[in-house]
Amino acid sequence: MKYTVAGAQPAYDAQPGDEVNLDPADAGVSLNVDAGVLVPVAGQVLKMTCPACVEQGVKRPVKFGSPDELAEHYGEKHPALVAPDWKED
Repeated sequence: MKYTVAGAQPAYDAQPGDEVNLDPADAGVSLNVDAGVLVPVAGQVLKMTCPACVEQGVKRPVKFGSPDELAEHYGEKHPALVAPDWKED
């Protein structure tokens, strides 16, 4: 996912105002978003394909736009499995 470095100091080897590609599931990235050091670039559509559907050979595996949607899907369609950590395709 793309973020803009919004703090007053450089972060992730980028200067304030620069864009960086980072893993939104990374705990450090989440903390920096909450602290205002990073701001998600507007207009991005995140997606993650359901790994369980892929493993089961589903012809058109479901794609999700958020970790909450993925967790809900796992609760309904794959209740014996634990939803994986979010990882953008």
